[in-house]
Formats: sequence, structure tokens, C-alpha cells
Amino acid sequence: MAAKHRVLAWMPAIGIPENLCVAITRADDSTFGILHSRFHDLWSLRMCTWLGAGNDPRYTPTTCFETFPFPEGLTPLTPRTRPPKSLMATR
Repeated sequence: MAAKHRVLAWMPAIGIPENLCVAITRADDSTFGILHSRFHDLWSLRMCTWLGAGNDPRYTPTTCFETFPFPEGLTPLTPRTRPPKSLMATR
């Protein structure tokens, strides 16, 4: 999604992001606060891709989120766990 300002908001777990909306699945306030910081804002403007005739900044997970230097011990890139069996598809 190309926009001058990035909007971060808590969403219900049952919500499904639309086409170009970036969903960051974390439930902790520290990650949310770090992503709202001025440092992350400047980082994302420096690392983002640009789109359209107006050269609008585009927040992409691979260039903005995954490369962001989170403070030591607060990195959200934790190993994935298997979902509960109740959520897994059956054959």
C-alpha cells in the first residue's frame, strides 16, 4: 500500500487483511510501540520502495520490517509454532 503516512492499529484475530495491507501478527505492546517510533518511521522511509507517478513510499515487509534493527531481546522474528489441531485442516 502506498501512502505518505503508515497507520498501525490493533486488529481482531478474526480479521483478514485486504490486498496490499501488511499484517504483523504480534500480541505484545513492545513491538507495537517500536513500530510506532520515530526511528522506525525514518527507517521505513529510507528502506521502502517507491510507487507511482507521485513517487509515493510503499511499506513492504521484506525491505522495511524484516531489515529493521529491533532492540536486542525485543526482536519479533521468533520461530513459528504449529497451530492448534482444532485449526488444522483434516483430510
